[in-house]
Amino acid sequence: MKYVRDEIWKPQGDALTACHARWLTLGAFVHPSRRRFWYVPRRREVALFVQLAQHVSGRPDPLVVDVGCGLGLMSYLLAQEGCRVIALDASTAALDAARALYGDHPRITFVQGDVTELASRWGQEADGLFVSWVPPYARWGPALFGSGVPLVYVVGDPEATGSALAEEMGRYVRVLSYPTPAWHEVLGWLALLARGERPDPATTLTASNRHQVFLRADRAAPPSLDLPSAPPYPWEAELDALGLVPGTPTKDGVIWPF
Repeated sequence: MKYVRDEIWKPQGDALTACHARWLTLGAFVHPSRRRFWYVPRRREVALFVQLAQHVSGRPDPLVVDVGCGLGLMSYLLAQEGCRVIALDASTAALDAARALYGDHPRITFVQGDVTELASRWGQEADGLFVSWVPPYARWGPALFGSGVPLVYVVGDPEATGSALAEEMGRYVRVLSYPTPAWHEVLGWLALLARGERPDPATTLTASNRHQVFLRADRAAPPSLDLPSAPPYPWEAELDALGLVPGTPTKDGVIWPF
């Protein structure tokens, strides 16, 4: 599999640099431009989104818009699961880098554009929107939930993503909500371990990235999801070794509750 491995990243500070180098492999897979805000995806949650998109589209290859694709890692992961992906970003530099990494993938189309163009360009065509990170105070809600796209999966601060707006509008129903640690929170947990501490995650670990999945109100949710037992992504072993395993209670709720 092809991931972002082309730069060596080292955390700052004595406690972090003292940590064993194998933890740093986790950083090699995380979107370089978003390492302090982005989350670290597990394969089962990517599969969950893909199954929902397949359900609402009735096709094995739903069309998904990766909003703010950055260097394209999520676009690649979704395409590997069978989706046709529009990798959308306003940054020319980000798209150039994404094309260099994943431009040869037959199911990814790279498009320069703004979130406000979702309704006009893909509102009638796309089956799902995937938003892996929303800039703080961006207020993307009106664009995301005004697009009319049947499935919207957003990660981040609910105020920034406008998830409350979706329910107030009455056009979307939230079908899933759970937290995961942000990248900077993984680093904070790593710093505690590097100092020889092993605190209780239920009282110490924060998980501020709220994952929320919305279906348009006129679309019925599937009665059940049969998530495949596919091989995990390479970084999942690192998360497990850190104690960040599915079902772990944190200050903000149970992470990866499936």
